[in-house]
Order: sequence, then structure tokens, then C-alpha cells
Amino acid sequence: MRQYCDTYSKDKPRNLLLTGSYGLGKSHLSSAALKVLIESGYTSIFISVPKLLTKLKATYNKHSEFSEDNYLELLEKADCVVLDDVGAEHGRDPSSWAGSKLFEVIDSRIGKHTIYTTNLGGKALQEKVGARNFSRMMQQTKVITISGPDHRLSQFTQEKGSGVHE
Repeated sequence: MRQYCDTYSKDKPRNLLLTGSYGLGKSHLSSAALKVLIESGYTSIFISVPKLLTKLKATYNKHSEFSEDNYLELLEKADCVVLDDVGAEHGRDPSSWAGSKLFEVIDSRIGKHTIYTTNLGGKALQEKVGARNFSRMMQQTKVITISGPDHRLSQFTQEKGSGVHE
């Protein structure tokens, strides 16, 4: 991630896909990268895909302060966007409303820096988001697989791995 930030250039967009089980720090690493980019003057957004879809649905309420276009435009114009937890959105059909909105976001990010995080492997991710979305996600994208123990649970595991302690 340090190298990604150190060599960041608007003129040479590169994407990252951080994949691995939950609790390994994918979101943390992505958030830290955005902090560095923001400190360097770049506009950056971090949002989980499920939260994004919730926000987009909320715009359909006539009392909403924001329109769907407001959110989509923010995502399109940002120098770097982290789409966290891709594949965690509900719905199995890539042609569903969620799949369609994800397509709009991914398509608008082509030619711009985007960092994706997911708990899914390549095949499972492709099945979840659909071949069209997956193909666009993988354009100019370096895949980084993260492995190890769940950091969130490390405080509950004894050093010798003999169980849980209080």
C-alpha cells in the first residue's frame, strides 16, 4: 500500500483488489492509503458497497436531501475511491438493482484509481458481481491476497492457541 501511495499519479490510474478472509486488515489498509492520499491533496472516498446501496435506495424517498445522481457524481469525480466489502451486498443476481448500481459505479471509475476489498476469491467474486462487473473491476487492477489470523479475535486467543480466555 505504501508503494501504491508513493507512486500515485492521476495520470496513471491503477486499481487494487485486496482479497482475503475477514479480520485481516483489508479495510484498515485501504483506509490508511486514503488518509495518505487525502494528506497529499487528493479527493478520496471510502464506502462499503452495502452502505452505498443503502444510501442510494434512501434517495428514492421524496424527503431525501440527496439524489442518486449526487452520490454517483461524487464517486465518479473522486481521485480515489475504496469500495469496501464488494460481494457482501444482498442479492445473488448480478442483473438485479444492486448489480446494476454496482455496474454504474464501477463503469464510472474506469480510468480512475479504485481500491476494492472483498472476502471472496476470484471465482466467487465473479459469480457474485457478474462477469461484466468483474471484468471492469479487473481492468488495470493488481490483486493482493492477504492471509493470516483474524486480527479482531486475536485479543481472545491465548498465545499458545489453546482456546479463549477472559
